[in-house]
Amino acid sequence: MSKKYLDLNSDVLFSFFKLSDWKERAFMVGGLHLLGVLIYILAIILFFIPIIGWAIAFIILMLLPFLIMVVNFLIDGYKLELIEASRKGHSHKKIPFNNNYMPRIKQGFYVGIANLVYNLPIIIVYFFSIALLFSPVFLLMSSAGTSNETQEVLGVFGVFGSMIVFYILIFAIYIYQLLYSIFIYPVMFLLYSRKNSLREALDIKAVFSFLKNNFLNICLYALITVVVSFVFGFLLSISFFLIFLCIGFVVAPVVFAVGLTYLVHLQAELTAQLDLQSK
Repeated sequence: MSKKYLDLNSDVLFSFFKLSDWKERAFMVGGLHLLGVLIYILAIILFFIPIIGWAIAFIILMLLPFLIMVVNFLIDGYKLELIEASRKGHSHKKIPFNNNYMPRIKQGFYVGIANLVYNLPIIIVYFFSIALLFSPVFLLMSSAGTSNETQEVLGVFGVFGSMIVFYILIFAIYIYQLLYSIFIYPVMFLLYSRKNSLREALDIKAVFSFLKNNFLNICLYALITVVVSFVFGFLLSISFFLIFLCIGFVVAPVVFAVGLTYLVHLQAELTAQLDLQSK
């Protein structure tokens, strides 16, 4: 195992802003997400138009999740190409955003499948917790026409008990999602990027082996990601306050687009480093 740690020099942290077309990339990557926001706002406005507006808004809201998924697949596929470029020591300028749309969506789709598989425990526990929460309610409803006081008391205690278990399970889901996003997802993404192989991404043994051997670097990766997200989130919150001065309508989308695109490039650089230094 290599003893090296992630290199956080200026070439890594600010390589995105050294690209000659970083503004165009931010406009395209961030703009796709902003387009989804604008479409959602349009749907809300259309709800104020009876019948025709309602119908169009309903169609938009039905299709919007699929549009968002496709955009996420595209950006994940783009990040995979950035990782490969960084792994080979090439500049990100060799990977323009405005091409290879379908191959990127395809690769991003496979990453999405792997992500779904790792989140299946969350989905199962969530639906189980919902069923558990409402089961005593159905018991009380079924006994509403009877005079069985014992059954009613047990039903009341069952409601409170199921609520306690429900919140415990929801807290467990939150902890799982937190640990998954910090430790598992970056490693899964890295393993997939090596051969663009779904089998590699779903190799749980390889994921935990990599995590064990590179734990400090994974923690450093997570820390950098959190700090960068916090900084841009703070700037975004300030820009929202500037909406009252009208300039926020321009500043907020710019901060969002630049922050999102910068984070994609930074994560690609760090993921490539993780891979190279793990060998």
